[in-house]
Amino acid sequence: MKGPRIGDLQLENPLIMAPMASITDNAFRIIVKRHGAALVFSEMISSIA
Repeated sequence: MKGPRIGDLQLENPLIMAPMASITDNAFRIIVKRHGAALVFSEMISSIA
C-alpha cells in the first residue's frame, strides 16, 4: 500500500507519527521508524507570544 504524496515525496506507507511535546525524542523516533512509520517528526515546541 502506497502512502500519501507530499510535493515530490512519495511515502512508502500511510503511517505518519504526529509531532508531540515531550514525547518524540530521537530514541522514540528511531523506534517508531523501525516499526514502520514512513514519516516522523521532531518534538513539538510550544511558544508563548
